[in-house]
Amino acid sequence: MRWPWTHDRGDHLIADLASFLGESPQQVRRRTMATASGPRDAAVALREGLALRAAGSGEAASGWRVLQWPEVRSGSWDGETTTLRVTTLEDERLAVQLSEPGRLPEVFVDRVQATLLVEERVKVPGGEVLVSGRRQPAGVGPSGEGHAIVWHAMAIGPADLNDPEVSRLVLAATERLRADYEL
Repeated sequence: MRWPWTHDRGDHLIADLASFLGESPQQVRRRTMATASGPRDAAVALREGLALRAAGSGEAASGWRVLQWPEVRSGSWDGETTTLRVTTLEDERLAVQLSEPGRLPEVFVDRVQATLLVEERVKVPGGEVLVSGRRQPAGVGPSGEGHAIVWHAMAIGPADLNDPEVSRLVLAATERLRADYEL
């Protein structure tokens, strides 16, 4: 689904993000799907990922952080606290408070779901490992063609990814999934 961009209060966010990225506001605006802001935090959904600006402890702003969509494992929007919570594949938890969320929560859900190609739980000694394949959106990536698959394994419970038997089982599952999903 294509998300139309309208000029609105997000222009100052676009300019700030463009400065951070070393690009022109026009370049960033062309890739922008939605913007959201709060008293101290901000978020911009780009075709290739999510840019977050979270206020530091006691500081006005700690700068931008850009996550590629395949790096985002999950997230949620809490309407009561107006907070977007994001969990990365590396299990890092981020949060931004957005009093003016606009369409950002809707775009966020759409983009994260669009990247997920396959997930499979693999039984291993000590628990399970979730193996997932996520793809870049079209028009993103070195070739601009997108759709490159990023593979990731995440231990569930006490499973140890450093255990040689666990590693063997996870690699075998990943190779099998690669054979099924990569061209």
